[in-house]
Amino acid sequence: MASRPPREHTIENPESQELFQALQRALRSSKPLDLLVCVSSLLDAVDERSRTQTLELRGNPSLDQLVASFLDTEHAETTAALHVMRALHPALPLSARVDAELAARTHRIPPWIHTLPQARASLPPRTVTHGDGTVDHLLGATLDGAGTTPSITLTAAVVVDTTSDTIVDAVVLPVGLDVMVAQLERQLDDEADALAAAESTTVRASVTQAVAVTATTDPPVVTSTWPLCRPLVEWFVRLL
Repeated sequence: MASRPPREHTIENPESQELFQALQRALRSSKPLDLLVCVSSLLDAVDERSRTQTLELRGNPSLDQLVASFLDTEHAETTAALHVMRALHPALPLSARVDAELAARTHRIPPWIHTLPQARASLPPRTVTHGDGTVDHLLGATLDGAGTTPSITLTAAVVVDTTSDTIVDAVVLPVGLDVMVAQLERQLDDEADALAAAESTTVRASVTQAVAVTATTDPPVVTSTWPLCRPLVEWFVRLL
């Protein structure tokens, strides 16, 4: 059977492209978080909020162009990335075509990727209130395993400066919320720090507001993990 001719947005020699190589490493990793963070960073790179704040990102393709290039380049790496993008982005461009394309592709990808749409929040979220005016919001997520594969648990820790409603830092960790809470209960011995369960609506409102305010902060807030994990953090928030 003749191979499908190149389509309009096909990535030429994808194996030689840095972006494709990063996806390849993440997909081959035994840690699901590697692929989630990799795709989150791609989505952030084409996010208009980052494109506006950081001049270095203005030469990047648009989200529409990125999605189209993955649609027109049929590899396991782009298939996996499209699945994750579909889950992490609430209004992914070309979504109908993405759904049709993914339904037709037969690449072998880790089973957990197919469970992303059924991910659920680990409730209740927790907050750690510090005496310096910062609050750590802890949000958990669980992905059901497929077959004999165990469930995957993750925790997002989002540090918010309550005096300015801005993100100080955020990180996503490959541990369950219950494990994170148990660790903190052993470590927090400062009377100025308080760990407590929190209302989902309160945490959702606080993080959403902080993300929006931080997106307009000048100079932008940049750490080793923020805003690269912003799309992933927003996914945690939507699960609430």
